[in-house]
Amino acid sequence: MKRLIRNIRSGRSILNLDQNIVCASVFTVFKSLSLVLIWASASVSFATQQNFAPQTVIVSITPITVLALSGDPQPFVLENYGASSPPYFHDRTTSYSLTTNENNVVLRAQIDAPLPPGVHLTISAEPSLGIGTGEQELTGARHPVDLVIAIGPGLENNRVLQYDIHFDNTFRHVGLLERKVTVSLCVSDMSRCSEKSQTIVLGWESPQSN
Repeated sequence: MKRLIRNIRSGRSILNLDQNIVCASVFTVFKSLSLVLIWASASVSFATQQNFAPQTVIVSITPITVLALSGDPQPFVLENYGASSPPYFHDRTTSYSLTTNENNVVLRAQIDAPLPPGVHLTISAEPSLGIGTGEQELTGARHPVDLVIAIGPGLENNRVLQYDIHFDNTFRHVGLLERKVTVSLCVSDMSRCSEKSQTIVLGWESPQSN
């Protein structure tokens, strides 16, 4: 009987020992699992910071103001100046194209030297962008004249640039002359311009000189 009681007690001790071992093992497993989860969480957090680190992106828009001319005016030549009414010519062979991404751009024109007395030269544009100012006098060459104002962002192609020349009764024979006309596409403060030039020929050439 005493042996039985000792065996029972011994079994309980063994059972308690096994339970302690099991509990210790379970605790060790949970502790290891917790460490793994903490490491994994830290790894994900680090990776997230690496993949989504703040970045600065700078976007800039380059100003564009570009002008092109095509065609040249026909010579304004008088072969026999003696008609009762003063001769008048107009030419529509020149066209302009432009591209801009700016506001309040201006199309202007200027002649390089005054014309002789009795000769009057005007120029005008037919825009699809901006506001045309009509015929502008180029004769005196004192300053540029505005052909189109308030041009906004956009582009236009092959718009007519018209020259008109008028010889009045005070005109005298001066032979053939050349003048350079510069057409400019400028921003509102005139700090940047795209310029193109062309030459016009005018004057009097008698048939005997041919």
